[in-house]
Amino acid sequence: MRLTILGSGNALPQKKRNAPGYLLEADNKLILLDAGDGAIRQAAKAGYNIFDISHILITHTHVDHVSGLPSLLWPIRWSGLKKDRLAIYGPPKFKMFYKKMLGAFIPDMKKAPLKISVRDLKNNKFKINNLSVETKLMPEKMGKTFTPYEIGYKLSYKNKKICFCGDNDKKSQEAIIALAKNCDLLLIENCSMVPATGHLHPELVGEMAEKAKVKKIIATHLPPEADDKKIKKIISKYYKGQIIIAKDLMRIKI
Repeated sequence: MRLTILGSGNALPQKKRNAPGYLLEADNKLILLDAGDGAIRQAAKAGYNIFDISHILITHTHVDHVSGLPSLLWPIRWSGLKKDRLAIYGPPKFKMFYKKMLGAFIPDMKKAPLKISVRDLKNNKFKINNLSVETKLMPEKMGKTFTPYEIGYKLSYKNKKICFCGDNDKKSQEAIIALAKNCDLLLIENCSMVPATGHLHPELVGEMAEKAKVKKIIATHLPPEADDKKIKKIISKYYKGQIIIAKDLMRIKI
């Protein structure tokens, strides 16, 4: 498997960091993990053809994790180059969110020929060819006015495992540790430098990674004030594995 960082930033505009988005290559499939604003442009910069994306995995529906979906789906819908089905997965009530999103931005997309399947997930296990996918519903809700759910993903292929979670805080700690247990890579947000509601900070990231016994972590979803060296130094006090601070267009072999 190979992971490409499309966006390592958060919702705030940054010169060097795009909104969250990641591409995973596994078993001849190209899978998009979250779809922040600019994902389609970043994928092109990285040398990918967006029409090769077969699956999209969404952790939650905060705007910085899904705002790239319309601009991604529009060319896929209308291009004659892609004929197979596109599958999109998300947390509970994601299907409802998806329908409302299309209705608000691009209602005439329903006339296009491409079939898109959309599925809500909680605690599920399924296959994408030979790639095994496990999802876990996070315990805390992400707000009353947005789709208030979030899921984490574990993807396994040929004895390699990657765990990917979206926005979380201390309430999700045990759930993430259980899902990420013994993974080769934990792709984990570090959107705050201090304890905060709805986001993780370096100390907690380090503690979770050590308890989960993951081989290496990628700290991502970084704020404008993020200090890469400081983040790495703090995490290393709690976690003894390999620490990577995400940068846009970085590629990591798993």
